[in-house]
Amino acid sequence: MELPLRVKLLISFSLVSILMVAVVAGLITWQTRNILSSKAEEDALRFASYTSELVDIYINNVRARMENLAMENEIISAAKTRDAQKLSRISDEFEVVVKTSPSFETLGLQTKDCVLLAIDRQGMGLVGRSFSERDYCKGAIGTKMTYVSGGFISAATGNPVLAISVPLYENNEMIGLLVASVKLPDLYEHLLMIQKGDHLVVLDRYGDVLIDTEGKLGDVLGSSSEHAKEKANLVNLQTSNRKTEGSFILEDEFIGFAKFDYVTIVHSQSLNAAFITLRQTIGIIIIAALIVLVLSVLLVWIVCKSISRPIEKISIAVEEITKGNFRVQLEKSSTKEIQSLVDSMNRVMASLKLAVLKDEKNRKK
Repeated sequence: MELPLRVKLLISFSLVSILMVAVVAGLITWQTRNILSSKAEEDALRFASYTSELVDIYINNVRARMENLAMENEIISAAKTRDAQKLSRISDEFEVVVKTSPSFETLGLQTKDCVLLAIDRQGMGLVGRSFSERDYCKGAIGTKMTYVSGGFISAATGNPVLAISVPLYENNEMIGLLVASVKLPDLYEHLLMIQKGDHLVVLDRYGDVLIDTEGKLGDVLGSSSEHAKEKANLVNLQTSNRKTEGSFILEDEFIGFAKFDYVTIVHSQSLNAAFITLRQTIGIIIIAALIVLVLSVLLVWIVCKSISRPIEKISIAVEEITKGNFRVQLEKSSTKEIQSLVDSMNRVMASLKLAVLKDEKNRKK
């Protein structure tokens, strides 16, 4: 069955319109996805850097307080002489510091061999015990500088902590260590407040999970999630190549990380959250495409009608001529090409009519 010209034109124009709308929508979606992907990665990296600065401030507040204490003559004298009365006064001072500074878990004075001389009241039963195997002891003695340890369980309180050890010097000779345990639960609560629904993981200097906002206090308590451990392994691979910051995609998340001296911050942002804007944009594109498509079909229908209707009238006129009706007069058309055809047909019909009249006259003669 032969389709009418109007239908053929309508189908052709509709297919072209659909193809154009699909191509444009695809290009816009692709470009939008690239832009949003880039922005989401930048946001993850920026947030990781921002969080690392907060953690650094939290730790540095403790470190600055300890470095000031390490310059007090009474503490230096107590470390050197190990006088019982001086050590008792130092313990009382440490108790005040711990009570008035929310970041401190414990504060103690150790010999240069890491034997505990004095501590706040929570750890009085540990006086005389050696902590030479702790990494904060080895780190401070090895570097002869302030050292921040990895995470561990405090012997004094049983809570997860990391330690800051500050060497004590007299006449350029190290005579002892000032060691503070930093509260991790408080830091964990701080991070929960700023994470905004994303996943934050803090790794210690050894790449172990220190804080995991999905699994609480990480490997210190054995409560880090498998999700966090997987991210930690991937980040540790990258930082092992001396890379201090970067970002990558893991399954359905953007991962940004920033490493400094003693911790690495890993921030994860869900692709679903990142692409809410993309889905909204695609929805708008689909609606706009449907509107354009409907308008295109209507426009094509009008154009097809303006072309096919005069042709149909010409076809009817030709049929009338074949029946001997030469009084047919075609109407004018607004389309230049169709009007030219109409004029030609009118001239043909006029010529045929004149020829028939001449023929009739000749017969009568």
